[in-house]
Amino acid sequence: MADTELTTGPLVQTASLTTLHWLAVALALGTGLVHLYLGFVYGLAPFVLAGVGFLVGVVVFFTRYWRPWFYLVAALYAAVQVVLWLASGMRFFQLGFVDKVFQAALVLVVLYLYWDERPSAG
Repeated sequence: MADTELTTGPLVQTASLTTLHWLAVALALGTGLVHLYLGFVYGLAPFVLAGVGFLVGVVVFFTRYWRPWFYLVAALYAAVQVVLWLASGMRFFQLGFVDKVFQAALVLVVLYLYWDERPSAG
C-alpha cells in the first residue's frame, strides 16, 4: 500500500490488498473473536480488552492512518498474548492452543508484510 493510496480517502482501497493482507486480517479477527468469546462467557475483562485491541487493529488497518511500522506493533501485541497465556498456566487449553497458533501465524505474516512494505524496501 503506497502512501498515495492511503491519502485518497478515509479508507484504504481494498483492491491493493494481497492474499497475505487478507490472511493477517482473518487471523486478527479470529483471535479477537476468541478473546471476546472467552471474555464475555467467563466474565474476564482482560480477555475483552485483548479482543477489542485486535479488532481495533483491523479497523485501523483499513484506514488511511495505517503505516507499515504498525505491523511491528501488531506482531508485538500478538506475541505478548502468547507469553501471557503461557505465564498464566495456559487457561482454556484447547481453545487457547488454537488461538495461539492463530497468533503465531499472525506474527509471522505481519513481520513478512513489514519487511515487504518497509519504507526502505522501495
